[in-house]
Amino acid sequence: MAADPFGCFDALRRHGNVVRSELYGGFYTIVGYAAVSEATRDGRTFSSEVAVDGTGCPVAGREGYGGTRLPSAAARSGFIDTDGPRHLHYRRLLLPWLTPRAMQKWEPEITKLAAEAVESVRPSGSAEIVNDLASPVSAAIVMDIIGMPRSLGQQFSEALHHLIGAPPDSPERTAAERLFGAVLVDVSAAIIERYEAPSGEDLISFFCRASGPDGTRLTPDDVIEQMRLFLAGGLDTTASLITNTLIWLAGHPEQADRLRNEPELWPLATEEFLRFTTPVLGLARTVDADTVLDGVELTAGDRLLLSFGAANHDPAEFDTPEEVILDRFPNRHLTFGVGAHRCIGSNMARSVFQGVMPVILANCLDIRVDLDRAVRYPSVSVSNGWLSVPMTFTPAPEPVVPPPYSWRSETNPSDASQEAPR
Repeated sequence: MAADPFGCFDALRRHGNVVRSELYGGFYTIVGYAAVSEATRDGRTFSSEVAVDGTGCPVAGREGYGGTRLPSAAARSGFIDTDGPRHLHYRRLLLPWLTPRAMQKWEPEITKLAAEAVESVRPSGSAEIVNDLASPVSAAIVMDIIGMPRSLGQQFSEALHHLIGAPPDSPERTAAERLFGAVLVDVSAAIIERYEAPSGEDLISFFCRASGPDGTRLTPDDVIEQMRLFLAGGLDTTASLITNTLIWLAGHPEQADRLRNEPELWPLATEEFLRFTTPVLGLARTVDADTVLDGVELTAGDRLLLSFGAANHDPAEFDTPEEVILDRFPNRHLTFGVGAHRCIGSNMARSVFQGVMPVILANCLDIRVDLDRAVRYPSVSVSNGWLSVPMTFTPAPEPVVPPPYSWRSETNPSDASQEAPR
């Protein structure tokens, strides 16, 4: 599936919109847009919960509730693996940090960081997209938000890429987990230190002061769990979006020129690249009550993989879904999901993408990528990303910093096309 995930989805679609697999103890892949949308909206029937108690042990009678990942998770990865009041509580804590207004104040810094990253490679006419261009900006902004050194962000990003890309139960995954854990130790140490006197204005300090769903103060372990989710969600996904977009533009230079000459296209083009590339291809759910989805009977305890990538390429919803149409509208893609679990970081993703991409295109002309030397994630199940992608280009004669064009414009129709988080 790593080479062509969307081709795999099309092959599955020929067998229906709800397709059974016996891997990982058995699960259903949902590939139809309408079915994915229905299941994603219905959090009561289709649970995101990892059912563990306060000690981390499975809750009796709900042992199969494995959260949002396949294979099933044995421990929660933050509030994404919860439902109901607990999920809503943590979401409300984090949401003010990621609203459009909150992200707007970061845009000058995003543009500045993008210009610095591009200028570090512009004179040479070559770059490695993932680590030179796609990751540094989001890594720096995420670290600024949580109040950690920027240098740690790139280390964390590289560790995360290898962790996500390694197949389960492989030596590569074991090594990646060790590297990821070593970086996480620094974040955990900062959380424990700040917990004693959380006076800062950063996100870690805010969570160290916050109360949990039961009204008592969050423990250091609670804060570590939520920060780990924030780091993972903020680093890999936007890097994958930028990388896959540059790969596509390298093969369609006339469309890259169009974006250079018509920057007003960026709001709609952003939504189209989100749809076409789908950085997070899918997330899992557990059926919480017997139900029927697209004519298929499902039993409580069944596991599902909701394929956002397949839904975003469903010809029943999108005309010519395998074609990138920069000004496609409407564009009700499911890249960020819908309903209660809609991606809380969508505003950050858009802000970083639209801050980075115009700077790259203005300074890097005639972009060429070497896919023969590129390294994709060896196993693509959820994350549609790359470990490395070599790129060459004709450098602009002088550094160029194009004026920002905000996707939050009151006249931007792409805002209205996306369902607001609930």
